Amino acid sequence: MFDYQEYRNRSSQHILFYEAGVDDRQKVYEARVAVIDLGGIAIESSRLLAIAQVQLLRFLHWDTAADDDLSGMGAGNQECLPRGMAAVRELAAANPSLALEVLNAADTGRLEDLLQDIDLVLYEDGSRERRKLISDACRKLRKPWIYAEARGGSGMVVNVIPGKTACIDCVKSKVETLDDGGLKYLPTVTDLIARTMSQVQTMEALRILGNSPNVSTDVFCFDVNNFSHILTIPRDEACSGCNN
Repeated sequence: MFDYQEYRNRSSQHILFYEAGVDDRQKVYEARVAVIDLGGIAIESSRLLAIAQVQLLRFLHWDTAADDDLSGMGAGNQECLPRGMAAVRELAAANPSLALEVLNAADTGRLEDLLQDIDLVLYEDGSRERRKLISDACRKLRKPWIYAEARGGSGMVVNVIPGKTACIDCVKSKVETLDDGGLKYLPTVTDLIARTMSQVQTMEALRILGNSPNVSTDVFCFDVNNFSHILTIPRDEACSGCNN
């Protein structure tokens, strides 16, 4: 019998790989990805990575209030996700063989322990403290990660690859001091910007996981007034974050 859902997923997967320019799909199929603090961008990026059939999506959170929801349940159980992560249930339909884990990072005390077996980390805009925690862990483990942000009519995506790109602190300091060429922080996050940022984040994720030569070392910025523009922010040789 014709399975329309499977046909749609396979067609979407083909488009994803084609747009990303990834030839080595096997590396993507074997990939293990950590998603930290699931927001609007990360939900859509996770959905697209599920369609691409990565091996594992590990969702990490610090929501201690959600512990009661997880009490007595195994990690990755689709019926007991922390508040704000309910959209993850849909990922099982996109890829029945996808391994899903939902873990409270506060329980370990060491983020590095949860990223040891991970190939790539996705993170959406959050506090400076959380961003530093992720940056330090990925730099220590030499793990690439992708930072995405959407605020009102503006957004940005940047690959942070230890030893290859500028650190996130240097990127944020340069972008936030720009005027017409930088981000315009507005009070609400729109679906349009979030979806655009998630698509860019997913394309870069597939390129990194598939060892594509087209992995970007620049910052992708977008706003509804000026549309997309690319910023080149080189590594700062005097910065310990860029060179450690």
